[in-house]
Amino acid sequence: MSETDANYYVVQAKTSAQKSSEEYDYSILNECVDTKKEIIANGNINTIKKVEKMKKIGCNGVMVGRSAVLNPAIFNQLKGNMTKPIKELTKDYEELCKVYNEREKYYSNFLKVVKSGKFV
Repeated sequence: MSETDANYYVVQAKTSAQKSSEEYDYSILNECVDTKKEIIANGNINTIKKVEKMKKIGCNGVMVGRSAVLNPAIFNQLKGNMTKPIKELTKDYEELCKVYNEREKYYSNFLKVVKSGKFV
């Protein structure tokens, strides 16, 4: 990484051989940050606590992926801008699923998160 000249690097703290259910090893990010390159942390970034951890490590930003599919409100939550209660967001999301005919695929994932209480 230190011998390349990209504007920034997106680093997932997991190897390609690891399964998605395995724990992420964020310690690799320390080594990446030490290169003084722009580092964007990726992988299971789904809470404010994890975003704060990435800031503390020295990452320049985070990339949210699968968490956004499971919890469409995550970006507002991470920015501290939750303007609507979860029940109201659930109704909005249900309406969008009807409009775009995606109820089965995404709505069921969203409901799993709502029922589990795994919101930020």
